[in-house]
Amino acid sequence: MTSSDKVKKPASTSRPTYQFEAKWADDGPVIGIDEAGRGPWAGPVTAAAFWICPEHRDTLPAKLTDSKKLTASQRADIEAKLCNPANGHLFAIHHSPVDEIDRLGILPATFKAMQAVAIRLSEQLLNAGHATAPSFLVDGNLLPELPFRARAIIKGDSLSLSIAAASIIAKQSRDRLMTDLAAEYPEYGWHTNAGYGTQTISRRYADMGLQIIIAALTRLFAATCKQAPYSRHTPPKSITPPAGGKFLLPPDVVSGRIR
Repeated sequence: MTSSDKVKKPASTSRPTYQFEAKWADDGPVIGIDEAGRGPWAGPVTAAAFWICPEHRDTLPAKLTDSKKLTASQRADIEAKLCNPANGHLFAIHHSPVDEIDRLGILPATFKAMQAVAIRLSEQLLNAGHATAPSFLVDGNLLPELPFRARAIIKGDSLSLSIAAASIIAKQSRDRLMTDLAAEYPEYGWHTNAGYGTQTISRRYADMGLQIIIAALTRLFAATCKQAPYSRHTPPKSITPPAGGKFLLPPDVVSGRIR
């Protein structure tokens, strides 16, 4: 069983803190998960998972917060610091492509991306010598199916440092992908709108005839599926540790699930 909590933002601070991670830190690694791309008209939905190395928590950027509250230059600067290998933090990224979104629906595709990054980052931690099973903090009010302890936190990207970090990694990764696609399909302005339905693109479609709109949307579908070689991934139903590896689960977990 997993939990979803309506958490009010503390009045004492305008930035995320480590308080949610600290509650579970004694049981093992605590990972934040967030997504980018549920609202756009084009492109994938991207999930990222981020683990803050406790020994290097002081290296976190002072301005770390929800990606939506930052400028593009601020996000780029924070991302570079978060991803610096010298700081010891770990992360994973996954893109669920357009055909998967159309086939499954946006929420299941989002959850599939979240499952993928949870699996990948858990494997990274295990390979790095962290034998205790991780716990997860997920932005939002719903949880994907995960084989570990997890908690959904509404507005988690404004409350939890690890979720805030995941939000920036997801946003930056997806924006780069859309910028790459814009070089081949410049008429959609993806390098500036990241696939969102801006007024400019809305007016462009409004000026088109129905057949032209259908053709344009078909081209959008084909273009945004080009990411498939590095975005398609079907996460395993459970993690198989490397030879000799084994997760040590917290006492309230049975077979990887909360009782």
